[in-house]
Amino acid sequence: MRIALIKIGREGIKRYVPLNLMCLASYISQHGHQPILFDYDLPSNRLKYLSGFFKQISEKILKNHPQALGFTVTYNTLPVTLLIAKECKKIAHHIPVIFGGPEVSFEDVELLNIFDQIDIIVRGEGEITLVNVLNALEKSKPFSDISGITYRAHGHIIQNKDRPFIKNLDDLPLLDLSLLPHTKKYDVGQIEAGRGCPFRCTFCSTCRMWKRKFRIKSPQRLALELKSSSIFLKNKSRPFFLIIHDHFLASRKTINDFLSLVEGNRYGWYCFSRTEVLNANTAEKLKRAGCKGVLLGIESGSTEIQRVIRKDLNLSEIPSILNILSRNDIYAILSFIIGFPGERISQINETLSLALSSAISYPSSIVQIYAFKFFKGSEIYDTFKDRFTQDNIKKTMTTPLLTTLPSERSLIKRNPHIFPSFYHIKQNPLDPATLQEACILFTFLFNFFPNTTSLLLQFLSLCPFEAGQKIISFFKDIGAKFQFYEGKLLLTRYLPFFRSYIRKYSDASIRRSFLKEELYIKSSFCN
Repeated sequence: MRIALIKIGREGIKRYVPLNLMCLASYISQHGHQPILFDYDLPSNRLKYLSGFFKQISEKILKNHPQALGFTVTYNTLPVTLLIAKECKKIAHHIPVIFGGPEVSFEDVELLNIFDQIDIIVRGEGEITLVNVLNALEKSKPFSDISGITYRAHGHIIQNKDRPFIKNLDDLPLLDLSLLPHTKKYDVGQIEAGRGCPFRCTFCSTCRMWKRKFRIKSPQRLALELKSSSIFLKNKSRPFFLIIHDHFLASRKTINDFLSLVEGNRYGWYCFSRTEVLNANTAEKLKRAGCKGVLLGIESGSTEIQRVIRKDLNLSEIPSILNILSRNDIYAILSFIIGFPGERISQINETLSLALSSAISYPSSIVQIYAFKFFKGSEIYDTFKDRFTQDNIKKTMTTPLLTTLPSERSLIKRNPHIFPSFYHIKQNPLDPATLQEACILFTFLFNFFPNTTSLLLQFLSLCPFEAGQKIISFFKDIGAKFQFYEGKLLLTRYLPFFRSYIRKYSDASIRRSFLKEELYIKSSFCN
């Protein structure tokens, strides 16, 4: 079967190899099917979106003459993907449409009941299931014996039993990079280290998706993947890889063996982990093996919220962990979330204070601050899903829309339970726009002007969130529009507004701090 495997995303500064598509493509290719990869990033300039936009994308996909369409979706790409699939069905109604990914593994029956452009949903782990579906399509056989799918048959929606997980991930094939078109456009390689997470955070759907089953590839396999994939980035000036696993460092023996195997590796790589497994010995081994950064999901600076969301980190350990990473020239990428249901302003301030103190004490840290979103399959979503109404859709600026087209927003507005990430509930003390603006402002301030921000808070005698509201108000008065940007673009967008604020509302010590940090930033970007 000739199948188009399709991922729709948002244009960013760096282009990542589409790992999910590559895993599926490599597996089904090994089993005799022909994948065509379609990795399409929508332009960041939303003025480019015109009437007929989704039809144009659909025609590009269909000109490759696929016999089946396989869409992988995430929470923010589901609306756009549904609209593209609808256009594909209008043009070629006979071609079966298959959806997969975490976002459709839950509420799958409801999705099929509402959206007739979907024929089959692959739930959970996709490789074996997709091959079985393609085999059945090729031979015109029924789907009744295929585990892990929900599908249409004779006017009914049928949900087959779950598929057992692959016991040994080493049995999966190495990524076949020859299947990837336009390889030169990618800056970052990705390697899948394993699947699942042993923890049970209430805001995350991973534990339910993988049923808290933690699997990781062998050290030998991981080292082989890093080596074989390195060929792909051989012509990049600063190549690096992202090793994908929710908690890569969880298995101490596996990781120690892997680090020994890749010691002296010339390619930089990043990974995800938790604070409690990091120590001086591990950090030294990570450095020798080429690790350049570890992403740590701190989420909240409030011990009470840590307990409520069952993240359960010991926040008092974070300064020493950051110090250890800093001594080994490893970036700490710290992820925080504000706006959990029922979270108080005082608790948000605790999170912002921890993020700021981390940025000041350890300048190599990168701070990411996000507004809370509901994800299907998470415990928090299950608790609150009966409260979603069309009246609580987020405003356009705070909604993760990929386009500005009315058809996307209309789709979301008609189906609150299918698109919970686009909604808020009134138990939150702050409206989504206020939260989003705060996230953007503090991401900018903490990454570029942490010392100046600290002095400003003292000067204003205000907690971070309250001070942020004053700064946001000033920015808006002189024409700032709050949108998410990355890296240098984030700096250039908001620096003029912050410079104006410093000139008007500060003392000599704050202005000196600002000029010092501004000079440092400019020299860093020049280098």
